[in-house]
Amino acid sequence: LAYIQGKGYKEEQHGLCEKHGFDHKQCDKTEECETHPIDSLESYRQIIKMIAVQQIIDDWAKEKGITQKSEVKHDFKHIVEEVSLDKLVGKMHQDQLSPEKIDKWEIQKYYDANRGLYKDKPFNEVEGEIRNILAAEKDKKFLPEYIEKLKKNASLSVNYDLLKIDDPAQVELRKNEALFTIHGKPFTLGSFKEEFKELSPETQAKFSTFEARKTLIDQFIAKELLLEEAGDDAADKEDNREIETVKSQYLSQILHKEEIDEKIGQIS
Repeated sequence: LAYIQGKGYKEEQHGLCEKHGFDHKQCDKTEECETHPIDSLESYRQIIKMIAVQQIIDDWAKEKGITQKSEVKHDFKHIVEEVSLDKLVGKMHQDQLSPEKIDKWEIQKYYDANRGLYKDKPFNEVEGEIRNILAAEKDKKFLPEYIEKLKKNASLSVNYDLLKIDDPAQVELRKNEALFTIHGKPFTLGSFKEEFKELSPETQAKFSTFEARKTLIDQFIAKELLLEEAGDDAADKEDNREIETVKSQYLSQILHKEEIDEKIGQIS
């Protein structure tokens, strides 16, 4: 028990969820994991097994030097970024977009404007339904509007014309020029080309035109603005555990692929 607690798991948490691991924020209250507390023999077995597998994968990756490869470091960086973004967006929803945050006067206004829809139903009968409708409407608008506010305060400058450069010699010559800057921090043409290479062939095809690549740059800008807003404070234990779990899953895919390649080589 002391070892498990040292790894960041708590007795009051629920059992391991097949869909979400120990990230029970995403679980429905009716799911099996929500009805089985972690303080049970089977749950402890699940945790120990998961920790053991993760340790085996980590040891293998270190022995093979997998984690020192540039492409793996690059992907690890994105894993940390995704956790930070998920945490920020989750906090936004909790603080500003949950149905409980909808003011009663807004619900009353909607009810009055849609009396024909609700006919003879009293306000208190449909209040919860309207609250959810208004929360969903706010959710659609919130992030785009939030990003626009961040842009206005970011001293943002963008040079889309650099996206027209496809000639490798010209890309090499101008790779250090800034596609965009946020608070004076540049994101260069060279960085964009490197990130673009990491995309799947199907995704690259979607962004083959100039206008499509402008849209992609806008997505990069939004991501950088949100990461800046999330800050670089040390992640809490829950975030660290989530990061390590996702990293381990990523490494297990590499291990699995290498094992398959090795078996194919033996057959050949």
